[in-house]
Amino acid sequence: MRRRGFTLIEVLISIALVGMLLGSMFAFMLEMLSTRRRALDYTARQLAAATLIERLERDLATCLVGDRGHGAGIEGDGTHLLVLSRSVAAHLAERGPGDPAVLGDLQQTEYRFNEQTGEIEARRTAHPAAPDVAPTVDAGFATLGPAFRLRFRYHDSNRWQDAFDSLAEDRLPTAVEVAVWFDPWPGEEPLARMAEPQRERLTFDAGGGFDDAEAARRTDLDLSGEPRPDRFRVILIPDASTEDREPDREPPS
Repeated sequence: MRRRGFTLIEVLISIALVGMLLGSMFAFMLEMLSTRRRALDYTARQLAAATLIERLERDLATCLVGDRGHGAGIEGDGTHLLVLSRSVAAHLAERGPGDPAVLGDLQQTEYRFNEQTGEIEARRTAHPAAPDVAPTVDAGFATLGPAFRLRFRYHDSNRWQDAFDSLAEDRLPTAVEVAVWFDPWPGEEPLARMAEPQRERLTFDAGGGFDDAEAARRTDLDLSGEPRPDRFRVILIPDASTEDREPDREPPS
């Protein structure tokens, strides 16, 4: 019996079907890689905010007002905060007991938001406990992770302030507020470093002509005109005085 081979049309149809199958497989793989990048990006931002809040809460639990020799115990503004606290410099243990800084318990921790890179950064050094002790070698800032915006605020028992200096105020703030945003605010264009597809939240879909992420951010706007932060914490300072700092008034005659 004579066997019939494939016709040209059948071969072309087979090639087209194989091409469609390979195309769908590659599209599925690209979508999986994109989802993985978005998941890693979201996880990195969550970890950065959680690490910042955890470390700052620990430092504020043992902070002090400061003095002229060592500087302010809490000094900061909206994107930068320096804290002097009492704790053990475990990260310097490998330098040995011959280094005076290892035995000192006065630690200086600095937190800041680098607007150029969009990173939350921190550094921790042992503050010299005496004038004749050499300061610790500055190892520079370590990156905690990415974010879109970071804001510190300070409560003075009466209202929130955008900046605070415990040495000038001769007291500690009663609380420090930490707010972290992961996504750009409505009307603000993200920086070039954030203009990648993985900036969108995992559960949002910008397809179909409707941007779910933009709508959700606008829905989150509070009365002050800014979106609710993705991570928010008000940290109370145990040793802060809540007494009225205004000068005593003379009693009415």
